Amino acid sequence: MNSPFRVDTIYMKFQKFKKFFNDDTITIYVCVIGLLIGWYALHSDFSFFNIGGRATSGQTIATVDEVESDVRLRGTKNIFWENASTEDSIVEGDSLFVGPESSIVIRFEDGKSITIGANSLIKFKSENNKIKLSLQYGSFKSQNLPTQLVLDDCGKALDIKAQGDADLEIGKSSECGKIQVKAKKGEVKVNDKIVDKTNDLVIAPKPIVKLVEKPIVNEAIVKLESLPAPEIAKLPEIKPPPPPKKVEEKPLLPPKLLRKTAKILINKKKLPAASWEQAELAKEYILETSSEPEFKNPTVVRTPALIHQVENAGNEQMYYRLKSVGENNKESAYSEVGQIDFVYPSIKIKEPKEVYDYVAKSSKDVPQPKDFNVKWTDVPNADKYVVEVDKKGGDFSSPKKFTSRKPASAIQVPGQGEYEYRVSAYNAQNRKISSSSNVGEIIYNKLFDMKTPAIEKTASSLQFFFQKGLGKYIWLKWVSPEAKVTDKYRIEIAKDQNFTKLFKSYSTYKTKVLVQDNLPVGNYYWRVRAESTEDKEQVSDWSNPGKIEINSGAM
Repeated sequence: MNSPFRVDTIYMKFQKFKKFFNDDTITIYVCVIGLLIGWYALHSDFSFFNIGGRATSGQTIATVDEVESDVRLRGTKNIFWENASTEDSIVEGDSLFVGPESSIVIRFEDGKSITIGANSLIKFKSENNKIKLSLQYGSFKSQNLPTQLVLDDCGKALDIKAQGDADLEIGKSSECGKIQVKAKKGEVKVNDKIVDKTNDLVIAPKPIVKLVEKPIVNEAIVKLESLPAPEIAKLPEIKPPPPPKKVEEKPLLPPKLLRKTAKILINKKKLPAASWEQAELAKEYILETSSEPEFKNPTVVRTPALIHQVENAGNEQMYYRLKSVGENNKESAYSEVGQIDFVYPSIKIKEPKEVYDYVAKSSKDVPQPKDFNVKWTDVPNADKYVVEVDKKGGDFSSPKKFTSRKPASAIQVPGQGEYEYRVSAYNAQNRKISSSSNVGEIIYNKLFDMKTPAIEKTASSLQFFFQKGLGKYIWLKWVSPEAKVTDKYRIEIAKDQNFTKLFKSYSTYKTKVLVQDNLPVGNYYWRVRAESTEDKEQVSDWSNPGKIEINSGAM
């Protein structure tokens, strides 16, 4: 008697269940689910180009210890990705992307760390003094796991605890509920259930999931997979079921670009990258980049990620487009074409003023051409730099040019004077990619402070009569303005005004000299100059010549 009653009850519930799914109400639920999916897509962890600084305000969760290759960070208030560097802080709400053949080691506040592998996307949160990691896809491993760690799998929380020096790996595909926990060493618990090589672990949050042990040598694997729904009791067939509806195959669509155009300030620490929205049914993507909008010679890469670095070899523009790749390598049509305009930083001269003092040996000593070493800031992707040099106050209409492959050069100025210079960067196609730098200044001085002595007026023209026709004991006097106590004087007596026929030379520290040598009858010329005892090569100009006339008393 009881058995028919139970069957009838089940049958009535089945009829209500069936009626619900034949009703138009299902259309409303489908629309609500579609709106929720759209909201999630708009708030996904991918954005477009990685310019702009990442906001680091908020509670610090971890610090970057090691970075290998392509690893990027993005804050909750930023729409652009930024390359991760050692000692970067990871704060509440940050997302972290690890590209192909890349990895990162992060250290938590308690000193423990995890290593995140290639092709991974993970978001960091904190909740009730626990670290909450939202692993969207990828893997990480640790031999020293943080004590308070919660793994978020599409809204379902899994408490992961490891005792002592436990060694484990955790991996996940992009599907919800597809998590692998590998306990290689020590004791690991998931929701307080031990994961090891001998015990099965079953976790039953909604929807029901089970952990299936798949033993491997020296390794215990626990998989979280969705269980099939409970079977409904078989009922007597009342009428044949309707024929199944023919499911139309969905077309494979190209990914949608987040932005079609953008301007990127070139920076070595912030390399540009393209990103796009997830395309339904796509397993990976084909990305084509080119410096030409016609894509004549594009660079082609395949990637499963939703972000990829864009290489720039000194071009002013870069174009890109994508295809989705589905099952059996089926390809979609091309997406829209995205354009990146590269903006290069201006050049700054490191030492804007160079001064050199040339110590001349005499007033006629002219400074020779001289090289000055100048430096400036680097411009990414620059093939060469051109330095222009002009006289101070010039307009660089006809400058002297120097070319360098490095952000430094030796530039030559022709001699004493004041000069100006500026620098510009060029790409491999000899196109200027930066604005000219600020103007640098070069000052090339000549120093000479030896004053020229002047013959005293009374000694400028001397006439003597000697009975024997030989001049002797003649005083020659001069004055020396601003003379130093270390200066001495050179006096020359010659038979001609050009002093090519030198008769006698004297040296003295005084401003007069007594000629004690015999001067035969005739006309003579004499002159004087100052000489430095500190620098023997530094001398003043010669004074204007004086005249000495020696006559015989017999006349």
